[in-house]
Amino acid sequence: MSESVFAVTITTALNYYKNIVRKNLDAQAAEDKIKELKLKRRQLRHASDICLYHRAQNVVKEIAAEISPRTNSPSWHFGIADFMQYLQNTIDEYVIEDNKIIHTKQNASRSIVDIIQLITLPSEKIDHIRKQKIDKNIQVVARYGTKEQREMLREMLNKKMDNNVGLFDTMLQKLKFYCNTTSDSWAAV
Repeated sequence: MSESVFAVTITTALNYYKNIVRKNLDAQAAEDKIKELKLKRRQLRHASDICLYHRAQNVVKEIAAEISPRTNSPSWHFGIADFMQYLQNTIDEYVIEDNKIIHTKQNASRSIVDIIQLITLPSEKIDHIRKQKIDKNIQVVARYGTKEQREMLREMLNKKMDNNVGLFDTMLQKLKFYCNTTSDSWAAV
């Protein structure tokens, strides 16, 4: 079974963390910590993407607890806070949806490409099924897209407005609506 980009990225980061643990704790404490976090080589190799996602989240929580100013923990590896931020940023690029790990920006980019392919068709060829596909993709861009991706979609729909005002205005209104129902506001588009 081939490993996903996510699995390779997270496994590499978790192995790096294991090395930090081994350098900063005595042998038994390090092995106990690695076992507690389920970071043994075999456990990582056979873990699903979702398990790796949760293990990475647990490592971030563990590091945050270790470097907290309130704890009297041993002096940890210089740069551990930067590593924690890197791991958190990596996790933040993904979500679990339908029991799969989804890279949010890539998912939004694919949806933009799908929308472009559909809206370049003549207006009369954009039937009910294609409108539903466009709507679904607009929802993905609104939910996962960056501000720049949303703005690009808005501009594309505005440019197509001359071709069919009713159709493309409806798409723009849906984009606005879906953006307002996500954590970001329409003002961010």
